[in-house]
Amino acid sequence: MKVEFQLISSLPRLAWCACLRKNDGVVRLLHGPWVETRNDCFFEGAWDGPFEAYRFDQAVMLVGSGGRIVDEAILFASPGHMGDRLFSLSMENKLYVSNSFVFLLTKAGEELDINYPNYFLDFLSYYQSGIRITEKRIPIQGRRNVYLHDCCNILVKSDLTISRIEKNQSDPPLNFNDYVVFLERTISKIFENASHPARNQIYRPVTTISQGYDSTAASVLAGRAGCREAVTFRKSLSDDGHYVDDGGTVIAGYLGLQTTEYDRHDFNKLTDLSAAEFFMNPFAMTEELGILEDQLVGALLVTGIFGDCVWGMLKQSGLPLLQDPNLNVLSFGMTMAEFRFRVGFLHLPPAGCGAWHRPSIYRITMSPEMRPWSVGGKYDRPIPRRMLEEAGVPRELFGHRKMKGIPLAQSNFSLYSAEGESDFKEFYQTKVCKSARLHQTAGGHRKIQRHIVNHLRPLGRLLRPSAHQKLRYVIGYRLDPRLGSKDLYRFHWGFELTRERYQSALGESRT
Repeated sequence: MKVEFQLISSLPRLAWCACLRKNDGVVRLLHGPWVETRNDCFFEGAWDGPFEAYRFDQAVMLVGSGGRIVDEAILFASPGHMGDRLFSLSMENKLYVSNSFVFLLTKAGEELDINYPNYFLDFLSYYQSGIRITEKRIPIQGRRNVYLHDCCNILVKSDLTISRIEKNQSDPPLNFNDYVVFLERTISKIFENASHPARNQIYRPVTTISQGYDSTAASVLAGRAGCREAVTFRKSLSDDGHYVDDGGTVIAGYLGLQTTEYDRHDFNKLTDLSAAEFFMNPFAMTEELGILEDQLVGALLVTGIFGDCVWGMLKQSGLPLLQDPNLNVLSFGMTMAEFRFRVGFLHLPPAGCGAWHRPSIYRITMSPEMRPWSVGGKYDRPIPRRMLEEAGVPRELFGHRKMKGIPLAQSNFSLYSAEGESDFKEFYQTKVCKSARLHQTAGGHRKIQRHIVNHLRPLGRLLRPSAHQKLRYVIGYRLDPRLGSKDLYRFHWGFELTRERYQSALGESRT
């Protein structure tokens, strides 16, 4: 098997789509200008191993994705964390594999099912399940399914059969020092890989920082690996719904970082339909990440994503198989794929490194050795606190209150610009409401669903946590209050707008 590369300069920089025909022996790869290509492999990412070997598929932590010829097959590698994934679509004697959900369907000439509103809930449910569920299907028009592949490699043979191969894993950490040494070593290797001079595109580290636990602890690790550039938002939304000071500039000074401050409200200065490429999450404003666009070009972005579910003290922090059943919204780290491909940066979440060993990390968190760094209350994370205090950051500067990095749709904060709202309403009226089946059933379903939810909530509070978790596994999102909401169609709206850039690029390539 061999790869034929087709560079399309007008594609998003890091997007790629592989096209295979049954028993053809050739993988035709369409890719953006920053995707690295070699004779027998391609990739957009960095990993914790030597660059020249190109064995990203054997890495413990890969940020980004790629593919490599292995004998008479091709091995595709997904990221080593749950923030991104690969997608595949089989039709007749063809198979498409891509790092972009939109690119995949555009190249295959397929459409979303306009009668199916629950794409966001499907993605959320699959994220909650981690890799406890390995066969993840998303329905599209014509009774076809797109398959999601997260935290794994997939081997595709010439007959187009697909086999899942689990990622290599490190040894579980034994104590705090063992865990921190692993994180430091992993991040240092990824930094070295991302800046290797043999690359066509070199990435410089940039870390996010705030007054919370997760991004701040990630900045400690990034700083030790050589990062000197940080970004911070001056204010964030607190649990009581107010915007309060959350800037990390003072803390960054203790870590030797130079910080650029941003105002979240500046997202209003972005293009009016900039929220579209964050369509994966219709219920939280993730477009504010676009404020950082100029600084993120060519960056290896270090964030605190996954700190909630890896470094917390709640029981779900110790669940195996990357499960996070209580998550009810997707953060920007899980929805920024199209933005990342277009701008051209990589995403490294330190909490995702070694997250396979969450039960061991949870035992360390709750161990007697960590008690001096436990401050009590709902917002308490001993591992990040110890990292920061041992790095010389005074205790009073961080970890006081839980912040919401992104406003939720339930808040009184406008998630979309006026033009974005107008464009979505037009999309809903002209495309969604044409479906008589949806129009007739949505209202009645919402009333019945609300009635059931209101009566089962008291039962959920009475159940023990383990029983409540099992109930959530059984019912999935069937009792989610958002089920039946018109806002679920913001997924379709954003998908269609994002699709236009791929259609344009493919059209230009044919011309």
